[in-house]
Amino acid sequence: AEVRNLADDLCGYKIERKLNYAQGIGGLPKADVVKFVLENNCFVIVRPSGTEPKIKVYVTVYAESEDIAESREQEIEKSLKVYFHK
Repeated sequence: AEVRNLADDLCGYKIERKLNYAQGIGGLPKADVVKFVLENNCFVIVRPSGTEPKIKVYVTVYAESEDIAESREQEIEKSLKVYFHK
């Protein structure tokens, strides 16, 4: 599945906003990058590597405690591995 076409959820979290940088956003140049703003203050940024044939994924999590943040991060990372290895 094409990650740009995701509409409702990613890794079990509702997608609140999707930023597709292919057209340029906020004065930034066009880039092959998609940022997903998820519920619970979670963010996932997906882009291809510029030097290797692989996808780079960045996960940002904010939570009430470090334990909750780590748990959410691990949950998202596990789901992303399943998603990208279909």
